[in-house]
Amino acid sequence: MYGLSYLGITQLFAASEAPPSLKAIIPEMAYFDVYDFMYPGGIFQYVSIFSWSTGTRRANIRVVMPPGWRDAIQRGAVSRPGRVPDLTCTYVPCAAMGGGPVAPVDDDRDGSLLAAAVSEHLFKGSDVYGTYSNMPFRNSAEPGGSRRQHVERSIYPREAAIEKSGVAIYHVAGWYDGFTRDGVLAYHNLDTPKRLTIGPWFHPETQGYDKAAETLRWFDYWLKDVKNAIMEEDPIHYWLVDAPKGREWRSAKAWPIPEARGTELYFAAGPSGSIRSVNDGLLATAEPSQAGKDDYTIDYTATLGPSNRWTATAGGAPGRVRDYPDLAGNDERALTYTTAPIRSAIEVIGSPVIRLWVSASEPNVDVHAVLEEVGPDGKSDYVSEGRLRASQRKLSRAPYQKLDLPHHSHESDDVSTLPNEPVELAFDLLPIAKLFRAGYRIRVTVTGADANNFATPVTLPAPRLTVHRDVGTASRITLPVVGAAPVP
Repeated sequence: MYGLSYLGITQLFAASEAPPSLKAIIPEMAYFDVYDFMYPGGIFQYVSIFSWSTGTRRANIRVVMPPGWRDAIQRGAVSRPGRVPDLTCTYVPCAAMGGGPVAPVDDDRDGSLLAAAVSEHLFKGSDVYGTYSNMPFRNSAEPGGSRRQHVERSIYPREAAIEKSGVAIYHVAGWYDGFTRDGVLAYHNLDTPKRLTIGPWFHPETQGYDKAAETLRWFDYWLKDVKNAIMEEDPIHYWLVDAPKGREWRSAKAWPIPEARGTELYFAAGPSGSIRSVNDGLLATAEPSQAGKDDYTIDYTATLGPSNRWTATAGGAPGRVRDYPDLAGNDERALTYTTAPIRSAIEVIGSPVIRLWVSASEPNVDVHAVLEEVGPDGKSDYVSEGRLRASQRKLSRAPYQKLDLPHHSHESDDVSTLPNEPVELAFDLLPIAKLFRAGYRIRVTVTGADANNFATPVTLPAPRLTVHRDVGTASRITLPVVGAAPVP
């Protein structure tokens, strides 16, 4: 089996059932933990899930083609503007790459069998948005039922069954996909014959990667016993973003790569002593030696824009997402902490971890953190992101191996409002392999919202978020650095 997204997830479920005929799969950009996708950091990504839900329901409520549709297609009729060659339509509008979800059969001369089959599904398809928007916690039951879908629909509870099946798995992920962490975790947790490739891709891009060749190599080895050495190579291949041309692809024997060392950059005051405008806050290699804090009134218009990894993953991006825009405008609505220009290039490979000490004027706030690279011209480029709802900050043991990254229970019984003192919010950013270039700066941007992407409750007047950078409450980011630490 092979395929992207829904088809990748389906492969992993199929492998857990151990059908004797299934020998090898290539799940591309598939989830591992469905809650962490639906509610990253406990915050519902409502726009992309609404788009996904709309698309799946549309497949169930298309109008059936009228009797005689086969003859009409053969005469060259199409159901929408533009020529659609070699296509047998079953619905209006006609899908660009083939008919609807129900395939016609030869005995269905007048379309009546198809109409009967489709009528059973009209307006009855699962409402993904309606279901998951009402399941805010990992232990939430589905509306009107008792099933814990966040667990039942995840892959990790089937880990033992997948391993027992012996199915060989070639995992494929993208640095700008919504399932980046999932691909890494699936590779790490599923102890099967395996391989992992991660490229500089949004969902469902694979430019710079010969998918057909890799697919044939994998299936030739496992289905035809072709000795092509694919299992003798390093099992992990990844693209280093912004590496010199021709040197982007790297390989590794394990993930996280053992060469990466946690390097801490501490939040510090800017030249004026406090944050007042963009670029005032500093990222420093030294721990703070005196008390300090930065007050920020949450700006609910802060946003990473409509074309991003989440909308692309759920089919909601307007066209194919190629790159994030200049984030300098968003940085002006945020708290920012930025290094001086670094003297030599550094490689950050793995999952950055944020540890923010915060307090707030409200009992609960959402905190979003974005890792960026700022060029000499001031352009701020997206690198990675993470987030956490402060009331769901409780750390717990993950139900699978999480690479020593912070894990939150996200269960309803563990919700806790903010006290009248600083508390630590610890969360990881999505994994990345990025070359930060000499002369550029490293930035962390902190906001209280990502408008039109994540469902943050609006409180008026907007709450005040305070980021602490004291001796005992040092807010910081830990970067997995390969080679020397960044030196401004």
